[in-house]
Amino acid sequence: MRLERLVVQGFKSFADRLEFVFEPGITAIVGPNGSGKSNVVDAIRWALGEQSLHALRGERLEDIIFSGSRYRRPHGLAEVNLTFNNESGLLPVEYSEVTVTRRAYRSGNSEFLLNGVSCRLRDIQDLFADTGIGKDGYAFIGQGKVDEVLNLSPQQRRIFLEQAAGAWKWRRRKQEAQNKLARTEQDLIRLYDVCAELERQREPLVKEAHRAQEYRTKSRRLRELQIFVGLSEMRRLGEKIAAVKERIAPEKQQLLELGHRRSTLEMELEQRRTGISEQEEYLEKLKNQEKELHQQVAALEKHLTSLWAEARERAVRKEGILAQDRELAQRCAELEKQHSQAREELMALTAVLTTKEGELAQRTEQLRDLELELEEMLGTLDQRRERTIDYLSERSAKSNALRSLAREEQALKERRERAVAAAEEAQARSAAMKQLQSIEEQKIRSWEDKRRSMETDYAQLEEQLATASGQVKKAQQACDVIWRRLERSKAELSGLQSIQRSFSSYYQGPRSVLTAKRGGIIGAVAQLLTVPVEYETAIETALGAAQQFLVAESDESAAAAIDWLRNTGGGRATFLPLNTIRPQAPSPKEREVAKAGRIVGWASELAQYPKAIAPAVRNLLGRVLIARDLSAARAAAKAGSFRFKVVTLDGDVVNPGGSLSGGSLKGRRPSQLSQARRLRELREIVSQEETELISQQEIVEQTEEKERQLQEQLVQLSDNIRQAQEELAVASAKRQEYIAQRTETLHNQTVWEQEERNLTAKLQELATEKEQQLKAEQEAEKNLRQWETMAAEQDRQQQDLTRRVEKIKKEVLALRLELAAVQEKEKQLKLRVEEQSIALKKLKQQQEGVLGQLEEIAKLNATAIKEQKAMNTKMTTVSAKLEQVEAQVQEIDEEIHALRRSLQEEDRKLIQLRQQEEERRGKVHALELSLGRLETAYQGAQQRLFETQGVPHDYEIPDLGLKLTEAKSEIDRLGQEIMALGEVNLKAPQTLAEINERYEFLAVQAKDVEAAKTSLVDLIGDIDQTVSSRLLETFEHLRDNFRDIFRHLFEGGQADLKLIGDDPNEAGLEIFAQLPGKKMQPLMLLSGGERALTAIAFLFALLQCGQSSLCVLDEIDAPLDEANAERFLRYLEELAQETQFILVTHKRQAMIRAQALYGLAIAPNGVSSLVSVDLTQAAG
Repeated sequence: MRLERLVVQGFKSFADRLEFVFEPGITAIVGPNGSGKSNVVDAIRWALGEQSLHALRGERLEDIIFSGSRYRRPHGLAEVNLTFNNESGLLPVEYSEVTVTRRAYRSGNSEFLLNGVSCRLRDIQDLFADTGIGKDGYAFIGQGKVDEVLNLSPQQRRIFLEQAAGAWKWRRRKQEAQNKLARTEQDLIRLYDVCAELERQREPLVKEAHRAQEYRTKSRRLRELQIFVGLSEMRRLGEKIAAVKERIAPEKQQLLELGHRRSTLEMELEQRRTGISEQEEYLEKLKNQEKELHQQVAALEKHLTSLWAEARERAVRKEGILAQDRELAQRCAELEKQHSQAREELMALTAVLTTKEGELAQRTEQLRDLELELEEMLGTLDQRRERTIDYLSERSAKSNALRSLAREEQALKERRERAVAAAEEAQARSAAMKQLQSIEEQKIRSWEDKRRSMETDYAQLEEQLATASGQVKKAQQACDVIWRRLERSKAELSGLQSIQRSFSSYYQGPRSVLTAKRGGIIGAVAQLLTVPVEYETAIETALGAAQQFLVAESDESAAAAIDWLRNTGGGRATFLPLNTIRPQAPSPKEREVAKAGRIVGWASELAQYPKAIAPAVRNLLGRVLIARDLSAARAAAKAGSFRFKVVTLDGDVVNPGGSLSGGSLKGRRPSQLSQARRLRELREIVSQEETELISQQEIVEQTEEKERQLQEQLVQLSDNIRQAQEELAVASAKRQEYIAQRTETLHNQTVWEQEERNLTAKLQELATEKEQQLKAEQEAEKNLRQWETMAAEQDRQQQDLTRRVEKIKKEVLALRLELAAVQEKEKQLKLRVEEQSIALKKLKQQQEGVLGQLEEIAKLNATAIKEQKAMNTKMTTVSAKLEQVEAQVQEIDEEIHALRRSLQEEDRKLIQLRQQEEERRGKVHALELSLGRLETAYQGAQQRLFETQGVPHDYEIPDLGLKLTEAKSEIDRLGQEIMALGEVNLKAPQTLAEINERYEFLAVQAKDVEAAKTSLVDLIGDIDQTVSSRLLETFEHLRDNFRDIFRHLFEGGQADLKLIGDDPNEAGLEIFAQLPGKKMQPLMLLSGGERALTAIAFLFALLQCGQSSLCVLDEIDAPLDEANAERFLRYLEELAQETQFILVTHKRQAMIRAQALYGLAIAPNGVSSLVSVDLTQAAG
């Protein structure tokens, strides 16, 4: 796949339509700053689906559309077309040429086209997802990407590895699976809540359905049995009694068997629960052990980190000592060279001295011959002349000695001045080294204080982070509890609202009228009353079936509704017309009764209702008195002569006439009044819980934000601590170097000061000797003048011979002077050679000291390596033990989950057994009740038959002979039984069937959702495993690529990538480089150009991992010098054999190596213009 063409129009500075044609190899885009070079890169990125306007150097969509200039109007549309050659079939489409178009309008709309057909952004992203130039590829590399590699921490740099491995697709799938899992869990909770609500509704509906079925049976039976007589009914009752007795015995036996099975299962469940508790206790012990092992691992890692820091400090110290050793070796070599030169000069001077001494001996011999000859000539003047010569020699010797002493004095003064200067220089250098040492020690103290402070802050932050994590967990748990409570309340509210809307709790007649919303019908009594909860039971009991009476505006409305019910078969209903109904009220005497103790009041006065329906309410409740208990009710009824109804707060009733009714209300179906009250309560509860949920969610967000901030602070503080340790190591090494230099300087200062003292003493001795020689010279000069006066005559006679003698003497004297000068020079050279030997010996001693320090560091390193190996061994042991404990924890956890699942299954069986037992007990109870009713009915029929007809119980029933009185008696009895059933909801069986059907449907849905949940959990685990393996595989590939590219770019050296951490899904990525002739070190310690080129090598390695056929480089060669840029371009040419490169550059070298060159310039009207050159053709 290759990019063939780029067409832009209206995009940023490209107001006019420009077309770029790209060939294989390197295409360079050049131009001055601001000409639009980077806009070409932005155009390609934007067309491929870039959504971040910040990445395109904009803030709004309008920023990428040509905004106009002084001479050009703004455009309303930006359009970019990219044409790719797809003959290789890399893009998953059937076309050999693929054109991607993206347009943006000033209205804010945008669109994508694929070969002219409209498509979505997701389609474009999926199309290029596996080509290396997609959203997370490395086809676009700019200075920002290089800076990102340089500035990120190892933990942050791992994002490059994830992107190269394509982990974002898997993480997106994992996130989608987690979102689905969360929605599935919410659906499951709601399903369970709805099922629980349906289960709660089923219990009263079962009884109502049973009563409705019985009502229908008796009604049909009543119509069939209106022709039968009393004796036929007695016979039927007798047969029923026998049949019921036959059914009761096996039902009781089955009830006993179910009870036994339930007891056995309960004992087994209790034993299993005990086993689970023991396993959980063992699991808690293992988790505590696991926690201790984690703490040991953390302590070992901390100790290893300390050992590594000490090793780095020793390495820095070793480097300083090696530098000192090299300096000493250099100085020693220079001193040896000087010593050798001095010795050569001394040897040469010795040879000259030997020559001069030979010449002096020769001249002296000549002088002796001439003096012998002069003796022969002088005769008697020999002694005087000899004396004169002696005086002359003495004077010359004293003069020569004085000159020699003067020269020696001058030399000593110069040496003393040099010694003083050297001592002062050594003192100044020592003071400077001391100041530098003090500065480094101050830095060390400062960094140590900072490190201790940061370590303290780090520990505090860890504690705060642990506290914040606990707070987040608690807040999330509280939020979940509120959410589940809210969902249950909403489910209950939804169920009650559904019941209220469908009027399913009403009988058929009232439900039909209320559903039809007949005109003139105000509503049911239960709808219109509001009763305090403490009086609810009493007023429900007082109203009874009247709760469903319908309040009508007039009797005409009521009559019309009755006709409508008759015509539609909608059942029967009772109406309370407000224009005809008469309210009831207690008499004054009865009101006095209500003032007695433990009397609450009259029911009509305790309920709340609209004023318009007051007649209807008072008709029903006007003469109903509410008492606190039965004894107070009986007393009030007796005081009122049993003329009104008295109801207790518990629902017991004293009827007019004195009859009593009451007992337990357990299992009673909720009434319309209680449902209305519960509906109001639920609305308030839902509102409160929603408010509480919002508040709790805000708390969760705040705690999570606090946790995130603490984590960021922790990472930053960790980086600061590492930096402080590095600075501390550097400062310690410098301090040791300054101490060594200062020690050496102090030693040199001592040597030069001793030299100065020695020279001063020699100068004093020389001054004394010079004064003595000066006196001797003056004495010799005086003697000479005396002898010259005495011998003047003889001297004149012997002038010729004397001149010759004098000449030779002068020559001898000159030779002696030269000989003395050479001897003095020899003396000075010997002294210098001796001084150099002493200095050389001291330097060698210093070298031996340095070697000793190196040996000490080597021993410390060996000891540290042994300790590290021991710590690593211990770490391996602890880690193995930790893995073993974690495996045990996982195994026991799985066992506990299995036991709990089994226990849940057994619990469901137990619940089923209990339900079966309860159903069986209900059947037995129903049969017993039926038997009692049948026996009572049989006895009553027999008694009535005997009393009315005088027929005994053993009277033989005729085959046909129905009497009218017997038929009427049977009809009356059946009517009474039907009335005894009370209010019957005839739609209860249908409602029950619907609820059962919905319950079964939801149960099936719950199983499906559980299966989906299990599938999603497995999918998430598979994704984690896949991501981990892909990361490791990509890391090895990236590592090999990086090493190879680094060697190419730097023409040697080594580089490496390391994962910082054990978990591939969380490990950081560190870059190490060893340039030719240097040591291996992290990326941050390299120079600017070296770091930039290393980062480029890393990005190219990522590019090769992605196997991208296209790469766009935006001025990444800017920070490189000429040598590095040349190596970079040579390697780029190699890559260009398989990869197409578009290079934005300012480098002349890059322009020379490009196959095609596009030049951009900005016109005065603010529009970018284009000039292209095919360098291959131009070169041809």
